[in-house]
Amino acid sequence: MGAAFLHPQFKNEPYWHEAAPRRDGPFADVPRSVDVLIVGSGYTGMSAARTLAKAGRQVVVLDAGRPGDGASSRNAGFVGTSLLASFSRLRKIAGVEKAVEAYTEAKRAYAFVTELIRQESIDCTFEQNGRIYWAYTTSQLDGLKSEFAEMQRHLGKKGEIIGPDHASGESGSRLYCGGLLLPETGALHPGKWHDGLMGLAEAAGATVIGKVAVKKIAPAGKGHSVSTTRGTVNAREVIVATDGYIGNETPALRRRILPVNVQVVATEPLAPGVVQRIMPTHRVHADVRAMPQYWRLSPDKTRLLLCARSGLPNGDMVAQVRANHRSIVELFPQLEGARITHYWTGRTGFTSNRMPHLGTRDGIHFALGFNGAGVAMGAYIGHCIASRVIGGGGCGSVFSEGKFATVPFGASGSRFVPLLSTLATIRRWLEIQAG
Repeated sequence: MGAAFLHPQFKNEPYWHEAAPRRDGPFADVPRSVDVLIVGSGYTGMSAARTLAKAGRQVVVLDAGRPGDGASSRNAGFVGTSLLASFSRLRKIAGVEKAVEAYTEAKRAYAFVTELIRQESIDCTFEQNGRIYWAYTTSQLDGLKSEFAEMQRHLGKKGEIIGPDHASGESGSRLYCGGLLLPETGALHPGKWHDGLMGLAEAAGATVIGKVAVKKIAPAGKGHSVSTTRGTVNAREVIVATDGYIGNETPALRRRILPVNVQVVATEPLAPGVVQRIMPTHRVHADVRAMPQYWRLSPDKTRLLLCARSGLPNGDMVAQVRANHRSIVELFPQLEGARITHYWTGRTGFTSNRMPHLGTRDGIHFALGFNGAGVAMGAYIGHCIASRVIGGGGCGSVFSEGKFATVPFGASGSRFVPLLSTLATIRRWLEIQAG
C-alpha cells in the first residue's frame, strides 16, 4: 500500500487473532430441537451457555460468523468496575440508591470475572495494574475530582488524583494536565478470554456452531421455532446475546440497541527503552475528552494499542490507519516513526440510558447493551440471564429493572453515529484550542 506508517506485514485484522485465531469449523449440524438456544457466541453467550450446561440443560450457541469474531475478540481488553454512565450522572437521573446499586453490581461483575479466571486457570494474561483517566483541561480535571469525591463518599472507591502526565511518572505524553488513577481495574487478552469461556461452556456440554445466521424467531407451542440459514430449530428457551451485532430476528430488541463502530490499531514492536519512556507503569489509559481515546500495551509489553476514533465510519482503510497513526503521534511524538501492523474494527451496543439490560420480552430472553464495558459485564450478565432461565433466582440484577427504552431509529440509527462523532471531533478540537 506504500504508506510509510504501514508495516510491510500490515494486516487488516485484530492483533488478538495472532495468539487466539477464530475457529473456522467444521461445525456440528444444527439440531432440530434443543432446551436452550443462544443467539450470539461472544462473552455473554458463552458465559450463559456455561451456566446452563452446568445445570444440565441442553444448550446450543449459534453465531452468524466465526465464534467470538465480534466485539469479544476485537475490544481492547479493559476490565473495570465502571459504567459508561458516570456515577454522578446516574445519581442525578435515578437517585443515589440506584446509582450505588448499579456501581455495586459493576464491581460484582469485575469480581465474577476475576474469580472465574482464577478458579478455572484461564490463560488470558490477566493483570490488575490499574487504569488512569486523563484530563486535557483544568475543567475536565475538576470534573474528575468531583466524580472521584462522589464515588469515595458513596462507594468507598479507592484511587488518587495525579498530576500532569509528563510529571506523574505514569506516562511519557505531554497532553494532559492531570488524571484519576483507579487501582481496582485490569486488562487481559480478549481473544484468549473468549477462548477460555468457550472452552468452559463446551466442557460443560454446550455445542457452539458458527456460520449460521438466525433469520426469524417465532412462538411455537411451549417454546420457539427458530429459522436459520441451516434449518429450523425448536427451542424451549431462546437467549439473544448479540449486543452491537443485533440482527433483524428480534425487531423489538433491535430498536433498543445502537451499534457503534470502534477502530483499533497496534504498532510494531517497540524498543524496551521506548516502552519504558511512554508507559513506565504498564497501566491502561483513557482520556475524558469529547472524542475519548484509550490505549494500553500489548500483553507482552512490546506494542502500543490505541482506540481513538469510535463511531466514525470505516471509509478508506489507509486513510483510517493514517488518522489513527496521527492520534498516536499526538499522544507520543516519540512514536512518529513507529509503523502500524494491525488495524481492525468492531461494534459495541449502546442503549438510551448507557446501561446494560437483561430480561424477557415476548418470551425471548435477552442480555444486551454493554456500552463498551462488556469484557466483565458481558460475562457476568450472561451468567445472570442463564440463572434466570434455570429458575434458581441467581443474580438479582439492577439491570433487569426499569424501562428498556428505544433509541432513536433503533439499530438503523447507526448511520447517524458518524455525524455525532464528527461533531465530537470538532468539540475536541475546540477543547485543544481552549486548553
